[in-house]
Amino acid sequence: MPIIDGCIRCSSCRETKPLAEYQPSVVRVGCGVCRPCKQKAKRAYEQLNRDKANSAQRRRRARRADSARAVRREWYAANKDRHRSYALGGRYGITLQQYERILVAQGGRCACCGAASNRNGKRLFVDHDHETGAVRGLLCLKCNAGIGALGDGLTGVGLALVYLSREVTAGLSAGLLF
Repeated sequence: MPIIDGCIRCSSCRETKPLAEYQPSVVRVGCGVCRPCKQKAKRAYEQLNRDKANSAQRRRRARRADSARAVRREWYAANKDRHRSYALGGRYGITLQQYERILVAQGGRCACCGAASNRNGKRLFVDHDHETGAVRGLLCLKCNAGIGALGDGLTGVGLALVYLSREVTAGLSAGLLF
């Protein structure tokens, strides 16, 4: 059916609708199915073939995710220092050079326990005050997580210190320990 007065007759619902209701390829040819009918047909297909439609959708998403991950990995490999600089500046307000200066001042070790690096060999974490944002030093994973778990302040650390400094015998005599 040709285009008449800016309208095309849908081959599915047989209604005459304006060109805006059709895909550009239909408008070029002058015949086809309108968008609402296409949507209905697509939904009906997906209902009947739910597993097939979902698996195809999952495969498409996985391909796109893999492609995006590959691009990110490639960029990261080519721009490690640049990425690290962005991360440090955005989170802690310091440059990569400032991080390196702090690391040298600490002798390349954790400011708390003195470990040379994290167990996995990765860089030390930037420890900062969550209220002021001031950088306190560089810590290994265990120290950083421990301080964070204790409330990131002197109160939690002090309570833990009091707890650990109690004599075991006092706990045994009071029946607190097994």
